[in-house]
Amino acid sequence: MPSTLRARLSAAVLAASAVTVVAAGCAVGPDTGPDVVRGDNPADTTSQAQRQPTLQAPEHDLNWRSCGNRLTEAYDVEVPDGIVADCATYDMPIDAAADRGDTIRIGVLRARKPTTPKDAPPLVLTSGTDLPSSRTLLALAGGDGAQILDSAPIVAVDFRGTGLGGGVDCLTNAQRKVLSTNAAATGRDVAARATDVGTAARAGADLCTETLSPNQLGFSVDAAAGDLEGLRDRWGVDRLGLIGVGDGSSVALRYAAAHPDKVGRLVLDSPSATTSPRRRLPPRGHAASRSR
Repeated sequence: MPSTLRARLSAAVLAASAVTVVAAGCAVGPDTGPDVVRGDNPADTTSQAQRQPTLQAPEHDLNWRSCGNRLTEAYDVEVPDGIVADCATYDMPIDAAADRGDTIRIGVLRARKPTTPKDAPPLVLTSGTDLPSSRTLLALAGGDGAQILDSAPIVAVDFRGTGLGGGVDCLTNAQRKVLSTNAAATGRDVAARATDVGTAARAGADLCTETLSPNQLGFSVDAAAGDLEGLRDRWGVDRLGLIGVGDGSSVALRYAAAHPDKVGRLVLDSPSATTSPRRRLPPRGHAASRSR
């Protein structure tokens, strides 16, 4: 994660302790975006401080365990100096609607300092499928974002099938090698390498579809938002303070659309463009009035 991104995210989250912040990473042209991004409400003269919902410390916390060595093994990075890293997991239905009884384990990382107030309500971070959220949190805690931990811990919830909960591994060794090296073993022929990468990707997609069947649809943004609600329910708190980074912004927005009364803070960094064809954001106005 570039230092400029960490600095920007750090500033946004610090501001969220006093006000609700929804910050887009980029803005092009005169369009300032929908209300959910701008937080416009010209007619409202009530101060931001008066409107802030109260965040709560978990009433029933997860079973945290120190996991510095595990993180080093998983991500080949050391836990930043002065940071306490604790890991936990919790189970969620793969498809709550189907009610087949199948569950999936969700990995969670908590970062704090020895001096972080023990009764401070945690902020919840998601980076979607860009990177495991736990890896994103390590990068944040290793930079300017470490100052956030002076006042509150941050809990990163990994997207299903990634990170600390147990990744979904449905590729063959040969497919994984081709995809991870961009078919470097093929040589310098760019066209041949592109063909090999495309072939491996298609074969891997078919194999993963078979591996995940009948739960292919259980690894979606909607499901990831449901995992955040599962964490809130386990904690026994009224609202979550959410940080969405990159693709995780779509998860945070989907949660806000589904559970507008359960969002106490909403911070977005570098979200997918509102006009992007690859992401369908929640309907405008559904969560905007609730999150402002």
